[in-house]
Amino acid sequence: MAGATGRVTARVDGRRGVVLPLLLLCLLALTAVATVALHTAAQEVVVARAALRLLQARMNAEGGARAAVAEVKGPRLLALQEGVPEELLVGALGSDGHFRVEGHRLRGDFILLESTGSPGGGEGGRSRVGRLVWVLDPVGMVASFRAALVHGGSLWGEGAEGGRAATEPEEWPADVCSGHREALDSIFPFGGIPDAASATRDEQGDPTLGILSVEDLIPLSDRIAEGVWTPGPRSDAGACSRETLSNWGAPSTPGGTCGDFHPLVTSPGSLRLQGGEGQGVLVVTDDLEMAEGAYYAGLVLVGGDLALGEHARIDGLVRVRGSVRLESDATIRGSGCAALKALEAASGLGRIFPAPGGSWLGVL
Repeated sequence: MAGATGRVTARVDGRRGVVLPLLLLCLLALTAVATVALHTAAQEVVVARAALRLLQARMNAEGGARAAVAEVKGPRLLALQEGVPEELLVGALGSDGHFRVEGHRLRGDFILLESTGSPGGGEGGRSRVGRLVWVLDPVGMVASFRAALVHGGSLWGEGAEGGRAATEPEEWPADVCSGHREALDSIFPFGGIPDAASATRDEQGDPTLGILSVEDLIPLSDRIAEGVWTPGPRSDAGACSRETLSNWGAPSTPGGTCGDFHPLVTSPGSLRLQGGEGQGVLVVTDDLEMAEGAYYAGLVLVGGDLALGEHARIDGLVRVRGSVRLESDATIRGSGCAALKALEAASGLGRIFPAPGGSWLGVL
């Protein structure tokens, strides 16, 4: 019996000798797995923090580009030399980081806004985004005209006169465009605006201001007019009543209370001016008729036909998609000065417009 007991004890001790190493190996394996899991979790935290900071940098970059669109005015962008970057806007976002926006003028009136964003604390990656925008260049717009009157149909009458580009309308003071004489005289050959007979027919289609269609201009306009109107200056308590819809400025009395008011007026249909006067930018989708000595000074774009009755007059530049009829004594007098002043004064046009079809260029 004693021998049997000894054999049983030996077998049990042998099993213990095998189980203990196995337990140790299991503990080592579990320790290794736990270590790997902790390391992986720590790495995931690091990656998550880096991704968060990169996202923060991207949001700051996009915020800088949006801020530039809202805050930087068109004249500053137009002053950029083509292809030469210039710092436009720098913004600090406290603990959330900061952004820096540079402008690059491209061909024409297009500008590339390059915005660089950084996360808070100055640590982590930077992100750069680009946004393509357009800015109306008044001088460039005037230069797009080849004559005082450019049209796409027939012309009846001989009252479309050229002249010096920098010449003001006869009622205006002689120094109104003194600061623009050199630029205006450089636009047209020898500083003179040809008359309509010297220009080839215009086939540009619907009237536009650069990339801005009539539909784009309506929410930017100071007046929406359709049907029959008799515009004229309106005053209230000795001040120009700019809120009055029939007040389109006073080109015949530039020294009066409304002499410096040049509204942007759009018409989604046909328009008839039954006498009266106005100045600024006038955009008509269909036909425009000016009767009973109506007078307008500035830039006129007509999507249909244009008809000027007796003694009706336009001083500035005119583009008509269709035909033009000038009755006896009706005149269109070329004046780059009047058109340029109208474009400069139109407050709704002195801003940045995102390029159509998607302006964001993604990560640079």
